[in-house]
Amino acid sequence: MKKIWSLLIGLALLPLLASCDSEFTKPTASGRPYEMMVVIGDSLWQRPAGRALFDVLDTDIPGLPQPERSFRISQTDPSRFNQILNIFRNIILVDINKKEYTQSKMRFVRDEFARSQFILRIQSPSEEEFRKYVSEHSQQIIDFFVRVEMNRLIKQLKEKHSVLVADMARDMFQCELLVPEEIQSYK
Repeated sequence: MKKIWSLLIGLALLPLLASCDSEFTKPTASGRPYEMMVVIGDSLWQRPAGRALFDVLDTDIPGLPQPERSFRISQTDPSRFNQILNIFRNIILVDINKKEYTQSKMRFVRDEFARSQFILRIQSPSEEEFRKYVSEHSQQIIDFFVRVEMNRLIKQLKEKHSVLVADMARDMFQCELLVPEEIQSYK
């Protein structure tokens, strides 16, 4: 009797679970910190519009003693953007279409294909408008993805950090200091 009730309850809940696009049905986003997938046509990527976006992403991190890139950039054509690639943690989707758009704009979407994922959609009516728009909003694009990565790291450190170092910092300096668990030596 117990098995029959369990089966009936499971069958009753099945449509609810199957139709629900919940957090549990999405995979977790993949990729390394500061890694960026740009979805743009191969030929467009090589033209001035694509080069403008590349130049925005291919900047150095300010304040470091030697040059180091802000992002690792990968590019794919929209025809190759599939279930394997759409779970990247940071994605920029480029859509240039004069029939659909009258002005350039961008919008950020969270968790569209995977959990803990951020997507920037940039829409524009022409390549020239896109090039100008990306150049004018370059700092906004960079700042957004840097902030996203910093928030991911903060969340990760809150969940998993060195309790010993945190306790020492609290005792010595009356402050909260979260460092990775892997740090074993300290002064």
